[in-house]
Amino acid sequence: MYNYKKLLQHLILLSLTIMMIFTPKENAYGIDILKCLGTEELILHQKKLTGPLYSLNQKFINEMSSWAQINIKTAQLANICKNNQFSPSVNLLRHFLIYGKSFFEIRTYQRSVSNIAMQKSLLNSLMLKVPNIFFSYLASLQGLADDPHCLNEKIPELNYFIYQFKYLEDEISFKQLLKDKKKLGEIFKKIKNLDNILKSCELEPISNKSIE
Repeated sequence: MYNYKKLLQHLILLSLTIMMIFTPKENAYGIDILKCLGTEELILHQKKLTGPLYSLNQKFINEMSSWAQINIKTAQLANICKNNQFSPSVNLLRHFLIYGKSFFEIRTYQRSVSNIAMQKSLLNSLMLKVPNIFFSYLASLQGLADDPHCLNEKIPELNYFIYQFKYLEDEISFKQLLKDKKKLGEIFKKIKNLDNILKSCELEPISNKSIE
């Protein structure tokens, strides 16, 4: 029986190679982040991992696949893709929320007003989607825990942002919703230790509980 998962992995690598070889220099700026996310996608496939991280990775790949001349600044790109504390997708989300558009730059050899405007429009369009991507990711993290209440106790910022999104979405703008950089920093700081937090939130089997 043919292994379709291996075929998918080969297709991902092939598509990345083709992009790097055949994309003209003037259109190659958006490729670096796609190569980074594509490599992460391949690793997730190899490890047979799905869930919040895979979903986040796919959303960013789908959104950024149309980018041609939007470039992430060199220092930030290295931090996003080679940071041992976060996966590239989570780190990219963190950069969006904390730094906004400041870590991007638009480069083009064709300095036409319409071309630059189109690239800015693509970037602005993704920025408008980031809050929804963020809250979807938070909700999926809650779904990983045996006891969501335990996870909320360990990461109170998680419940804070989900509550804001669910109940105050119509009353305040997304810009206001995400202006609390301190809480955003805290939530990502705790996400680094998510595996241990989830383990501590595992429900004890009834057979192991003492009956008084």
